[in-house]
Amino acid sequence: MSVKDDSLLCPITLELFKDPVLAQDGHTYERKAIVEWIERNGRSPLTNQLLSLEHLYPNYAIKKAIDNFENSMKNKKYQYILNVDVKRKPGRPLFQTSEKSIYIAEWLLINENRPEIVLLKIDGARSQKEASFYVDLSRHPHIVRTYGIVHEENVNDDNNAIMLLQEYALMGSLFDILEERKKPPDEKILIEIFLQITDAMIFLAFNNVVHADLACRNVLVFRFDENDPKSVIVKVTDFGLSRYSKLYSIRPSAKQTVLNIVPIRYVAPEILKRNTTSDDYTEKSDVYSMGVLMWEAYSRCAIPWAKIPDDNEVARLVINGERLTRPANCSEYYWSIIRKTWSNSPEERPTFGELKCLLTEQYIRKTLKPTNISISDIPLDAIWAQNAVTVGGLVVSDSTDNQLCEPHGLFIDADDETILIADYKNHRIIQWKIGDENGQVVAGGNGKGHAYGQLCCPSDVLIDKETDSLIICDLGRVVRWTRHNSFKREEILINGISCCQLAKHDQKYIYVSCQQEEVRRYEIGTKNFTVVAGGNGRGDNLNQLDWPAYIFVDQQQALYVSDYYNHRVVKWNKDAREGILIAGGQGEGGALTQLSHPNGLFVDALGTLYVADAGNSRVMRWPKGAKQGIVIVGGSGKGSAANQFRFLRGLSFDRHGNLYVADQFNYRIQRFSILG
Repeated sequence: MSVKDDSLLCPITLELFKDPVLAQDGHTYERKAIVEWIERNGRSPLTNQLLSLEHLYPNYAIKKAIDNFENSMKNKKYQYILNVDVKRKPGRPLFQTSEKSIYIAEWLLINENRPEIVLLKIDGARSQKEASFYVDLSRHPHIVRTYGIVHEENVNDDNNAIMLLQEYALMGSLFDILEERKKPPDEKILIEIFLQITDAMIFLAFNNVVHADLACRNVLVFRFDENDPKSVIVKVTDFGLSRYSKLYSIRPSAKQTVLNIVPIRYVAPEILKRNTTSDDYTEKSDVYSMGVLMWEAYSRCAIPWAKIPDDNEVARLVINGERLTRPANCSEYYWSIIRKTWSNSPEERPTFGELKCLLTEQYIRKTLKPTNISISDIPLDAIWAQNAVTVGGLVVSDSTDNQLCEPHGLFIDADDETILIADYKNHRIIQWKIGDENGQVVAGGNGKGHAYGQLCCPSDVLIDKETDSLIICDLGRVVRWTRHNSFKREEILINGISCCQLAKHDQKYIYVSCQQEEVRRYEIGTKNFTVVAGGNGRGDNLNQLDWPAYIFVDQQQALYVSDYYNHRVVKWNKDAREGILIAGGQGEGGALTQLSHPNGLFVDALGTLYVADAGNSRVMRWPKGAKQGIVIVGGSGKGSAANQFRFLRGLSFDRHGNLYVADQFNYRIQRFSILG
């Protein structure tokens, strides 16, 4: 990153400052942006110097300059006179066609620092809105900023083009960047670009603006780093330029204008038909073009349908359902998303909001790892086999190594593909290598008790990688059990506690659901704890719990709790004083809005909840923000068949997305294979 000392743009976001602060490195940043940067990286984005949140101070000089700039634009009503307020710089235009030109420009105000600017001239068009509308419509981090409309002095505007004053993208368009490269960027870079464009399009759609010409040439690049997706900044431009535009109209005297041009190789089939009306230009037609843009980016800006020179033939093929072929560097998952944007029926295409969810889901899974286990891609529409395979235990309970007695919690070690099972009534922890017929006792197994080498009704287990040990929730205590051979194999971490289930965050804290009404966070190696959920007596208020059962902690230290007798799952953000209802809470029942005695749970990186709905003998998926869940396995009543359960306990996934559940009174661990 680089930045001028007196710039009014934040070097992280490349946006005009709103709340500028001075950091220890001597540079000014937008407060929100630098706080997030320090929390994530700890060092200056410009000098690599160590920074701290305590040493951020308001930069009043920059704030005053920003206020002066904004006020001066407002006082002019965002309208400027050419060669009075701004002027074109000498030289050839940056871009020019018979319908549109872009010129580098400069402010004509002395001794005032201003952003770098260009003049966008659109021939044969005039504005249909007030200048302030175009300015406000560009107040989005991924839309090219418009500062106002420029008029020529003493010239009748009815005989000329409209000129917009906009920010200058020094790197040019996305088309320029990709076409110059010898090979396409890494897919993660492309997805970050697609997400930024999608964000901009969500904003435009919300404001009832149809782009109508979405392509790489109309995306400008402000920063590009082929190794770091988060350093990339792109912005959408040239939207609303169509014959049915609500932003511009065609001047009566215009002989030729960009508003009359249909980009045939990029638009949806409904735009290509003979009887096209304004009703055909919708968010969904832009979504189709977004799919072509994605194909174009993967293809290093090759021309769509390049082997077919005749545009009319391209239109005929698209109307008849033909589509572009998959680029070699596009993964199967993202290709399936692109294909959805090209559905022949607009109703079957996703909205831009839905497209963002589809892109984000895979992007997060590739860049983030869940706290408890590592799993691979599980799309929101994934399905699992409805009949399970028993991978641990048999129907008849026993204490031999291939049998279980009322298994409770389970933990999957993704590194060596083993399942750790709290074998409750056999007073031991069993380790089961995925695919093996027999398990191995790795803790306890010496009868019921608290003597050395014994466990008493263990209900949960997890792995502490740093010490190569197990942390076990045992009756009345939490113990650490070393996995490697040593003289001292076990250690009591917490004693005298009514412990139900465990969760862990990094190497410092463990979370324990206990005492029928609260969840505690302990610093490992000490007796110190903090109540992080509940602690206000048993009850059903959002600051209360009634028998917290299974728990899960995400990367932001948000805690998810199966609130057993309240038949709900609640989320407690870090340092929150009350929870947020995310599933159930509508009374005990079997409707899709209800839960009955929830137990094991897992939350993926997107916030999708998977919960063992024990009383209803089913596993449910609740997408983030959903008002009701989806049954993914079970729901066929109690029983011992391959699609039934007799009281669910723990739940987890392996790295492939296969689902594992502890079926307590069938004395078994069941695996449901993911089908896609």
